Amino acid sequence: MSAEHKTPLSGEDHAAESAEEPSIFVQPEGRDWFLAWLIGLADTYNIEQVITLTVGGTLITGRLIGGWRYFKELGQLILNANVAAKVDDPSSFQAELAESYSQWTEVYPEPDPSKWAQKDQPIANPNPRYIHLRNVKFITADGVAISSAGPLWRGKLAAVDGFSLGEIGPGV
Repeated sequence: MSAEHKTPLSGEDHAAESAEEPSIFVQPEGRDWFLAWLIGLADTYNIEQVITLTVGGTLITGRLIGGWRYFKELGQLILNANVAAKVDDPSSFQAELAESYSQWTEVYPEPDPSKWAQKDQPIANPNPRYIHLRNVKFITADGVAISSAGPLWRGKLAAVDGFSLGEIGPGV
């Protein structure tokens, strides 16, 4: 291999570049650069994909969504929920609670699919820490499928042992 050619799979080759500009290929130990890239597509361009994760022996399947979309939908879930709070004005409390959940969208840039056409547009966060899914189902090690209590799930990227694009599970 020539000194000019650098393989994108080697974090060491990109170490010098990462000091200047973050690289998707430089991930902390235990994080998959390709999965980080898929998360970046969701965060930056709103590209959603069905994915199955392996986390501690459990399969988790759902639609990969960006962090901005996750918090926006979480706020909407709270707004539409049946909140049983012992407060003077439950509807006002619920609206304020929904707003407080939705404010976390500020942590992530709002996705813009039109940026895809801009060739040099980098993904929003080349080193994500969390992965967000919608319409989640859990499949235990013994093959039992469990639908989640809610349609949204957030997990640590470093906790993911493996993944597959598409849905995997009993009866799929």
